[in-house]
Order: sequence, then C-alpha cells, then structure tokens
Amino acid sequence: MSHSPSPALARRPWYLATLGGLASYLDSGVLFATALSISLWQSQFGLSAWSVGAVSALLGLSIGAGSLFGGRIGDRFGRKRVYSADLMVFAFGLLWLIFAVNEPMLYVGVVLTGLAAGADMPASLALIGEIAPADKRGRLISYAQLMWGIGIIVVQIVAKLTAFSGTLMPRLLFGQLLLVAVVTWLLRRRLPESEVWVADRERRQVRDGRSWVQVLSRPIVGGLLFTTVFYLLSASMTNFFASFGAYAMIGLFHFDLPTVTSVMTMIGPVGLVCSIVFMRLVDRRTARSAMFAVGAVVQVVALLVLVVLPLDSTVFVICFMAMIAGSSFAGEGNYKVWSQEIFPTSLRGTAQGISFGVARIGAALFALVTPTLLHNDPKFVLTLLLIATVVAMGVGFVFQPRTTGSTIDEIDAAFATDAPPGGTAEAVARKHASAAEPSA
Repeated sequence: MSHSPSPALARRPWYLATLGGLASYLDSGVLFATALSISLWQSQFGLSAWSVGAVSALLGLSIGAGSLFGGRIGDRFGRKRVYSADLMVFAFGLLWLIFAVNEPMLYVGVVLTGLAAGADMPASLALIGEIAPADKRGRLISYAQLMWGIGIIVVQIVAKLTAFSGTLMPRLLFGQLLLVAVVTWLLRRRLPESEVWVADRERRQVRDGRSWVQVLSRPIVGGLLFTTVFYLLSASMTNFFASFGAYAMIGLFHFDLPTVTSVMTMIGPVGLVCSIVFMRLVDRRTARSAMFAVGAVVQVVALLVLVVLPLDSTVFVICFMAMIAGSSFAGEGNYKVWSQEIFPTSLRGTAQGISFGVARIGAALFALVTPTLLHNDPKFVLTLLLIATVVAMGVGFVFQPRTTGSTIDEIDAAFATDAPPGGTAEAVARKHASAAEPSA
C-alpha cells in the first residue's frame, strides 16, 4: 500500500517546511542567544569559568536528552503530539531566562528550553521528509537548515541593536524567541498529522508491528552508527564556534561586546548564502558529493591554520567565517538530509533522536570543559577540534549514502520484513540510479 503524501499536503510543502523548520530557528536562536549572553551573565551573576561551561553544557545536554525521547515519542504516538506540545515547554523555559535574577534560574531556563528544542527536532524533520516530493526532499530539509542560519542572523541583529543596553540585551534576545515560539505553536495547532506516519501505523497494526528494538537490526544500525559518528564529531566543532566563538573573541582577544556583535553580523550572511546554494543543489547527487568535498576541505584548512599559525584576532575571525561557510556544505545540513533517506518511517524519528541526542550530549560534555581549556591552552582545544573534523569529514566522504531521489515507499520497502537480502535503502537507490537527476 502506498503511503505517499496526499495531494493536499503536496500543494503546500513549503508552508509545512517553514513551520517544521522553525524548530531549527529556535534551536540555533537559543544556542546563539546563550552564547552572546554568557559574558554579560558572567559579570552580572559572578559566574566562574566552570559555571560558564555548565550553562552551555546543560543546554546541549538537555537538547540531546530531549531528542532521545522526542524522536521515539514521535514514532510511537505521532509527529504532531511532539511538535505541538513541546513549544509550550520551550516558551516556559524562555521566561526563566528572560526574568533571571540569579544563576540557578539560568540553569532551569536552559534545561527547559533545551529539552523542548531537542524533542522538536526529530519530529519536525521527519514530518518535512515525509511530506516532501522525492525529488525535492533534500531541498525542503535544507530549507529547515536554512532556518537554523536565519535564527542566528536574527539573534545577531537584535544583539547588535541592543549591545549598549547592558543586561537588557539577553532579555530582548530571548524575548524575540518567545514571540516566535508562541506564534509557531498557534500555527502548528492547525497542521494535520503526518499522513505517511498514519498510513504506516495502520499497516503495522495489521501486520506484525515494529519495536524500537529493531533500531539495532543490521540494516538500520549501520546507518545509525554512520550518522551518529559523523554528527557527533562535526557538531563538536560547530558547537564550539556557535557557543564559544563570541566568548573566545572577548576572552582571548579582548573584543568589546559591540565589536563582537559587528563581527557576528558579518559572519552570519556568509553562512546564509552558502546554505542557499546547498539547498539549490542538494537534490543532485553529483553536486551534493562535490559540495561535501569542498566544505570538508575548507573546514580542515581553516582549523589547520588556527592550529599552526600564532593566534591572532584577524586570523581567528577569517577562519571563523571559513568554518561557517564550509559547514554549510559539509555539516549538519548533510546529516539532516541523510537521516530522512536511510531510515524507515516507523523508526525515522527514533533513529534521528538517538543520533542527534548522542551528538548533542557529546558536544555538551566537551562544552563543559571548553572555557577552562580555552583559558589554559587554546591551541589544545583547536587541535582536538581539528582531529574531530578530519575524522568526521573522512567518515562522511566515504560512507555518505547514495539515496538521492528515492521515494518514501521505496525506502520503507527496503526495510520490509519480506525484503530480499541486501534490501537496504541504498540498494533501492542503486536500483533507480539510472533515473535522471532532478532539475534545480
């Protein structure tokens, strides 16, 4: 039985992708708002270096934990139950950050917002992947990643405009996120459940059903290991620049806050432009591989320059910009697209939740010690990031799937219990490899 998206959903995929992609907007928004606020909080509440690391780490750990549960709940009870309810938790957490008067309130705020943002991510991405036409799936998923970049830019603009307002700036940064979260929640309430998920649930009820234990089956665990390792290592690098780029400019190079916000507003558009290019070309198999290779080389070279050359503020800013550009072609966007193409509907959210959760938790644990390491030996931190990035890019280049253009039916059929040996999603893709690539 086919369970492709209905014509009603197919007519408005960009609207649904926008509402789903706002999960990425809120995710990046809270990360960068926290990163830009941490120095002000440090002076306002007397935070130690360990406390600075703890705030960032708790946010990352909570995002990871939320995705572990949110992905499974989305597979078990539906995408809508997750992406509707979690935004209210997110908004409640933002209120703690907006009205924080002491250090414990910061911890409560980042935990609540992190749990909600993490739970939203796998459910929203699965929804987008399931309503998208096969030849535009990568583009719509990349659009969600573009929303991640827009979230950064909006935070940077607000920070630039309010940099001279002192402790009011964090309240305004999180205030605009609160407004977006509430509006998104109101609009999402009108969305239908994923028809692909509903049809898959009915099929599983008629047949033998699927258990989360099947995530450990051979066809699935390979994809899970691949996406987890790639995203864990690449996210450690991007999380460093997202969470501690501004902190490093202030702590290592003694930039004042207005200068930092000016630098960040220059860097943001670079990532946005590269993300648009990626979105336009990602559904072409050859172009996707070529972009990944270019992005990987740019990231490795930028980190190598930081490790080899003496630390200099100008070099750091240039390499920061290069890292943002490179990761737009070889980074989280690739992970999100791959995750829609190599897992079946019944376990798509669960698998994404596991890989996203493990990666974010790993990056958060690294963030816990990053401020202290930066003060003691910044070169050591950059060397660790270089090693992680080289391994991540190598894994991504060698093992990236060739599933571009496969329909949801084809992907699910490859994981059916009566599928022939070797019936993985990639095998289905090879079967259809002779099909012409989609146009831009």
